[in-house]
Amino acid sequence: MLKAVIVDDEPKAVQSLIWEINNFSEEIEVMASFTDPDEALTYLNSHTPDCLFLDVQMPTIGGFQFLEQLNNPNFAVVITTAYDEYAIKALKHDAIDYLLKPIDSDDLRNCISKIKKYSERTINSQKLERMLTNFNSQFDKKRLPLTRMENYFF
Repeated sequence: MLKAVIVDDEPKAVQSLIWEINNFSEEIEVMASFTDPDEALTYLNSHTPDCLFLDVQMPTIGGFQFLEQLNNPNFAVVITTAYDEYAIKALKHDAIDYLLKPIDSDDLRNCISKIKKYSERTINSQKLERMLTNFNSQFDKKRLPLTRMENYFF
């Protein structure tokens, strides 16, 4: 199951998105939601969800400023807003989707498919990185391993 965090300054928007997720997706679980971006930043700097649903316009800190303050975000970002004028800026901040409020259930389902693909790519990338690190640590740095058929030659 994918874990999600929601950040939106409007409690009704948070409740609405949680309702949509609970009713139209069995693949996502909301692990936390915040109406205070500062609390969300503290949480996200010590927890790693699979995705973040983030409002753009918030009074204390905007959504894009919020993203810039995260330490090494390694999760899918979905922008949720009532305004369509931030779409290009969302792409420049590597958002995987842009949902207009009120969020349509079909749009949410499509978004969840994108989150799943993103998560699978991230997991595969991490596995490959670990495998290469383990492989490199097993061999003497002065020798180069070559494969022929199913054998290694140095």
